[in-house]
Amino acid sequence: ERTATASLVANLARAVGRAQAAEAEMAELRTKVENRQQAVELLGTRLGEARAELGKERARKQEEIGDLMRSSEEAIGQMRDRLAEQEAEVAAVRARAASSAERVLELEGLLQAQ
Repeated sequence: ERTATASLVANLARAVGRAQAAEAEMAELRTKVENRQQAVELLGTRLGEARAELGKERARKQEEIGDLMRSSEEAIGQMRDRLAEQEAEVAAVRARAASSAERVLELEGLLQAQ
């Protein structure tokens, strides 16, 4: 009977030891899971911040593009205005040249008539 009791006590001690080892392993696993959850939360926060920064940068770039387009359109408008002015000047010079040519022909006609 003592042998049986000693055997039961030894088995019980081994079972308690295994249970304690399992509890320690479970505690370690819980810590790992919590650490990973915190890491995932941190990554989620960083991802959200990165997305927000990317959105801001995208908005800044779109604003820059809009500004460039507006300034380009203004410059094109100014160049068109200058071109129109130059075309008007060329037309005026041509008209004066035509008038001068007519006057030369009139004078030649008068000289030949004399």
